[in-house]
Amino acid sequence: MLKWADAPDPHAGPGQIRIAVRAASVNPIDWKILAGAMSGGRPLAGTGFLGFDAAGVVDEVGEGVTGVSVGEDVLGRGGNTQAEHAVLDSWAAKPSSVDWAVAAAAGVAGETAERGLRLLGVEAGDTVFVDGGTGGVGAATVQLAVARGAKVVASSSPANLDYLREMSAALSAAGFQGGDSGQGGERCFASDPSVVRPADQHLGGHDGSDPRFGQ
Repeated sequence: MLKWADAPDPHAGPGQIRIAVRAASVNPIDWKILAGAMSGGRPLAGTGFLGFDAAGVVDEVGEGVTGVSVGEDVLGRGGNTQAEHAVLDSWAAKPSSVDWAVAAAAGVAGETAERGLRLLGVEAGDTVFVDGGTGGVGAATVQLAVARGAKVVASSSPANLDYLREMSAALSAAGFQGGDSGQGGERCFASDPSVVRPADQHLGGHDGSDPRFGQ
């Protein structure tokens, strides 16, 4: 059962900050925890708390933390972030041009994308195919790969192709084929075979995520 309730006030420990939450993200890991999919076959017991990323205003700085002060706007990753206050383990300054909701969704998706590219060893000159390049993880992966100097080929629904091009994906063409309703069809791709080769690296899933990397 999911319900609103009072929780103990969290406080920043060494190397952490606490924020007054302005927005918190909901990720696939949250519903998996709620559904018991992460319990290892054991029944859920006690009170659980959801949320792994958020954006807000710093109101407490832990021991040893430098470069950030109370009153600054930040986004980042932590635990139990779907609350009035949350403790973050990693964070970055929130640009004023980015609204709270967008900033709150950057933590988990951004870390998942960065970790996937790092584990794959993607470097300048590589070609990467991102299946679902306009999803949360997919969009972050496209932009980070481009920033690394990689050539990115990505898929999306036809409605999102312009968004992919804005992110500098080299080639992007995808759609759905199936019944007359256009729903429940199979994803199809169109890419230059000289760009996408069997040896090239692949990151992503049909919803823009990759189950190996936390989504």
